[in-house]
Amino acid sequence: MPVHRQAVLAHYAAGDSLTSNFQAELDAASDGWLSEVDNQIILKALIRMNKKMQPLVSIIVPCYNHERYVQECIKSIIDQDYENIELIVIDDGSQDSSVDKIKEIVPVCKNRFRRFEFISRSNKGLCATLNEAIVWIEGQYFSTIASDDILINTKISKLIIYMLNNLEVSAVFGGMNVVNKNNKIIYVEVQNIEHTFDDLLIHRNIPSAPASLLRADVVREIGGYPESINIEDWYMWLMMTSRGFRLQSIPQVVVNYRMHEENSSSNLKAMHEGRLKVAKYFKNVECYPRALKYLKYIGLRSIAKEDIWYAIKNAFPDRDLDIYQKIVIFLVGLTPKYISMFICYLIKKFQIRTYYNY
Repeated sequence: MPVHRQAVLAHYAAGDSLTSNFQAELDAASDGWLSEVDNQIILKALIRMNKKMQPLVSIIVPCYNHERYVQECIKSIIDQDYENIELIVIDDGSQDSSVDKIKEIVPVCKNRFRRFEFISRSNKGLCATLNEAIVWIEGQYFSTIASDDILINTKISKLIIYMLNNLEVSAVFGGMNVVNKNNKIIYVEVQNIEHTFDDLLIHRNIPSAPASLLRADVVREIGGYPESINIEDWYMWLMMTSRGFRLQSIPQVVVNYRMHEENSSSNLKAMHEGRLKVAKYFKNVECYPRALKYLKYIGLRSIAKEDIWYAIKNAFPDRDLDIYQKIVIFLVGLTPKYISMFICYLIKKFQIRTYYNY
C-alpha cells in the first residue's frame, strides 16, 4: 500500500528536518503534484536540515568594474536562508576598486560558506571566467549572478525545492524584479512555462538569467561556454534544449536584476551581433531562417526603444524619469511588429539622433 503524501508531509510539518531519503518518500506517495502549501512545508524542513545533508549549491559571481554594487551582491548571497552554499568570486581585471570592495567582506564569506574562493586576475572575458569557475565548483547545482544584481534571500531554497521535486528538469528559473541603480523597481518579470528550443531560438519566452539554478553535471556535459560569444546564457539554454534537457520557469520572484547604463546588455549593437553569432551555432536546424528574421526584428525594436528613451532623457534632464522609462518599455512592447519597424525606418531615414550608430 503506497504511503500517503500527506502523511509524509505531516512528518515534516511537525518540525522534523528533511532526511536523506525524503525524495524517495515523496516518490512513493500517491497524490501527484505538491501544492504551494506543501512546498512551504518542505522548504522549512529543508532549511532545518543538517547543513552537510543539504545538496551543495555552487554560486559563481564574475565581477568587472562593479565597485558600487559588488558588496551588495555578495551580501545577498550571504543572507540566503539556504545554508549549504559554496561561493566562487572571480574579478575579471576590474579597473576600479572592485577588488578592494570584495576583500573587505572576505572574512565574512569564509565564515559563512561551506567553501569560498576569490581570485583576481587580468581580464579574460565572461565566458573564460565562467569556464574557469566550472572547473572549480563542487556543487551538484550551479548558479551564476552578475556582480551588480541582488538575490532575494529565498532564491536558492525555493529553486532547490523545485529541482528536488522535479528530477526530470535540468534547469529552473524564477522571476525577477527589474530595478534601477537605486534599487527602485521598474517592472516585474515572471513566467510559468517550460522553455522549448524553437521558442528560445526565436527569442520567445526567454527565462531570467540571474534567476537560474542548473544541474552542474549538465553544464559540464554541454562543455561550458565558447569564449568567442557574449550571450553565454542564451547559448547554454539553446544547447541544453537542443539535446533534450528540460528547462522550466516558475512564477516566483527570486532576484533583483539591475538595469543601468553600464550593463553589458545596454550595448545594443553588441547584443544584436551577439545574438546572431550564437544563432549560427544552430544554422542547420529547420527553424533557423525564421529565427534569423525574428532576431533582426528584435534588434531593430531594441534600437527604437533606446532611441525614444534617449530623446526623453535629453528633453527632461532634471526629472525623475522612472515613469517615462516604464511608458517606453510598455509602448514598445505592445507596438505591433510593422509599426515598430516603421519607427526604426523613420529614425534611420531622417537621421534622428540615436542612442548609438547602427
